[in-house]
Amino acid sequence: MVAGATYCLSLASKWNIDFSPFSPPEVKGLKPLYWAGLLVSLLGLPVASHAQAVPMASRTGQIQVGAGFSFAKPDYSTTYIKGFTLYGSADFWRRLGVEADMHYISILTPKDIGENTFLIGPKFSVIREGRLNAYVKALG
Repeated sequence: MVAGATYCLSLASKWNIDFSPFSPPEVKGLKPLYWAGLLVSLLGLPVASHAQAVPMASRTGQIQVGAGFSFAKPDYSTTYIKGFTLYGSADFWRRLGVEADMHYISILTPKDIGENTFLIGPKFSVIREGRLNAYVKALG
């Protein structure tokens, strides 16, 4: 490698080729661009590093809504009555929320007997670990 560099320099001196315009200190405007590029790279480093941060629990509330089909057997009839159920819950804080249930079991009633319930009340989460959420509620 040294022999090749020496040969190139000897050819440059033989043909009077001047390499000084290509050296970084001699090129005007290159040094400020170098420092600007270094500054931009260093300023962008924290943004790229933040992309690898572990997500934290920042959610304050959660809303769940659902529906279902209901069967019931009233005390004063031998046949089943059928209807639908709607429910919803909203957690306002980490452990405290509200829940509402509606059972409208008056759609298919062979003996014209229906049972409808509308319940609402507070909900308190006892355990919240990952996907596990054990809670106590009082509906009325």
